[in-house]
Amino acid sequence: MDPRSRELEVVAELQNDVSERTKSAGIVRPTAVRLRGQQFRPAGEFWTRDGVAGTDARFRGKDGKYYQWRARKGRLELMQEQEPDGRPVAVYHKHRRYLYVLKVSRQPYLEVHQSVMETLDSLIVSFLLMEQKRRTGSKDDE
Repeated sequence: MDPRSRELEVVAELQNDVSERTKSAGIVRPTAVRLRGQQFRPAGEFWTRDGVAGTDARFRGKDGKYYQWRARKGRLELMQEQEPDGRPVAVYHKHRRYLYVLKVSRQPYLEVHQSVMETLDSLIVSFLLMEQKRRTGSKDDE
């Protein structure tokens, strides 16, 4: 929300693949990304893929620094490249259930370090793309 005008502002858009193949399979696949009114560009150009199995993804944030999502211990962690301490700057925490089958005891959330708030838009878009690939088991660069 813009604090002065008190209006919502679109900061990012994902364009989905709506082909018959993906509709029949029930898969929603983002194919293009637009940030802050720029032109749509293919989702694969948003980042460069690293890692042997395609589970890690690297992108450049609004602040000009490079970040990398890593799937570690069943959760996604965002690392800032060239950071000496090696601690994640964002971590996705999954939901928890009582006794693994009952009602959800903790809702999922994305924990973001204050140092990356300047690039929050890129961070959230990259998280959505990465989580979609993780959930569908997709390893391609579309």
